Amino acid sequence: MDYGNFNEKIGVKLIFEFKLDFPLYLGKGNFENLKKELTSVGFSDFSFSGFLSDKVFKSENGFYIKSRAFFIIKTFFNKRIADILNNKIYGLKPHKIYINRLNFNREFYVLNSNLDLDLVEDYSDFIREKLIEKYRELYGKNPDDNSLVVIIKNGKNYKKALFFGSKKLINLANVLGLYGTGGYRGFLVEDKKFGVINNEIKSEL
Repeated sequence: MDYGNFNEKIGVKLIFEFKLDFPLYLGKGNFENLKKELTSVGFSDFSFSGFLSDKVFKSENGFYIKSRAFFIIKTFFNKRIADILNNKIYGLKPHKIYINRLNFNREFYVLNSNLDLDLVEDYSDFIREKLIEKYRELYGKNPDDNSLVVIIKNGKNYKKALFFGSKKLINLANVLGLYGTGGYRGFLVEDKKFGVINNEIKSEL
C-alpha cells in the first residue's frame, strides 16, 4: 500500500509519555514553538495537543508541569513519522511512545478551542464548511457525503463535541482538529482524562 497516496490515507495517533524529573516551564508561545518544531522535520497535515499533565502550576507568563506528562500528535500515516519518533520534543526524550491507528468515533473532548459559541451564529455549519474546504484541498474533490451536524456541550471543566453525518468529514476532524486546520486549535481527544487534565491549574509548585 502506498501511504503517500491521499486516496489511501490512514489516520494515526502518536502518544508520547514523559517522566519529568524537574518542573517544565511552558511560556505563552509554547504552542507556536511546538508547531514550528514539528514542521521543521517535514511534518504536514497534523494536529497536536500540547503537553498534558494532571500536575499543572500557573506562573506569571505561562505555567509549569511536573511528574508524568503526555503529548499527542494525530496525522496521516507517512514516512515522516520515523523522523519525529527519533527526535526529542521540546528538548525532552519520551519515556514511552504509543502508535495507534485512529478508530472512527463521533464523540470527542475539545482542547485549545478559540471558538466562542456566542459569537458564531451557526457554529455547526461553520465547522462543516471548514472541514469541506480542507477535504477539497487534500483530495481535490468534494466528499461524496457532505452532511455534518456538530453539537458542542460545555461541562464544568471540559468542552465536548458530538458529530453526526459524513464519516469522511468526521475522520478528517479527528486527524486535523475541530476546524480541519491542523496545529493545536480545536484538538480532539476521545479520553475524558485528557479532555479535563489541564483545566484546573494550581497556584503553587
